Amino acid sequence: MSMPNIIRIILLVAPWLSVPVIPIKSFKQFLPVTLFASTLVTGLCALAVPYKWWVVEGGLKNK
Repeated sequence: MSMPNIIRIILLVAPWLSVPVIPIKSFKQFLPVTLFASTLVTGLCALAVPYKWWVVEGGLKNK
């Protein structure tokens, strides 16, 4: 596994380490919004690849 993949895994797991210290009331209050936002971002990222929304054309000078 390459270093960038390890960093991505750490960035995925690290926020979940704070869940035990969050009050249950706050966790339940913000969970629906969190799930909605993460689903929205995941969907946009999944659609961006086939529709080429984030393709930068040109060489290094144009980027």
